[in-house]
Amino acid sequence: NNFSPRLGASWVLDEAGTTVVRGGWGLYFQKTAYSNFTPLVSAGVFSNSFLVNFPANNVDPGPSAGRLPSDPFLVNGPVLNTALLNSMFPAGSTQKNTGTVNFDNPDRHLPYARQASIGIEKQLPGAVAVSADYVHLNHRDLYMRQDLNPGVRDTTSRSAGSIRVSRRPCWTWSTPAGPTTTACR
Repeated sequence: NNFSPRLGASWVLDEAGTTVVRGGWGLYFQKTAYSNFTPLVSAGVFSNSFLVNFPANNVDPGPSAGRLPSDPFLVNGPVLNTALLNSMFPAGSTQKNTGTVNFDNPDRHLPYARQASIGIEKQLPGAVAVSADYVHLNHRDLYMRQDLNPGVRDTTSRSAGSIRVSRRPCWTWSTPAGPTTTACR
């Protein structure tokens, strides 16, 4: 149902046919590569695949000191230690997503653009022509990801460490003696 009408016209302004004005308007829908888009909206509360930054709790001191990474997953260099990864997270296992959870909007529409143009072209003596065009684009319903619970760093220093869970506007914690608690600022 993504009807995409287009309309164009041209006018010859002189008897010799050397000056032409052209104009057009169209509605263009975006062709989305869903293979690239799907991971953005499928990282729910539980998943079998996650994107993880190493180390998770602080800046790795190795590379900034000219050494290899010191995180156990990256200890032998920039290549992931797959043996350790496979031993901790066997293939097909499902884990709770403690990182960013994405929810898709059920009312999401396919992005589209309204495009209009007008231009003039003049043929000069010989095999030369001069043209000038104005193109207007108006995009709507573009895809956007919004972090509804962004973390805040203590400082903006590169070595300030990671974002503490308690620095997010809403966070959840539990203690052995009590129920799970959620707090929002």
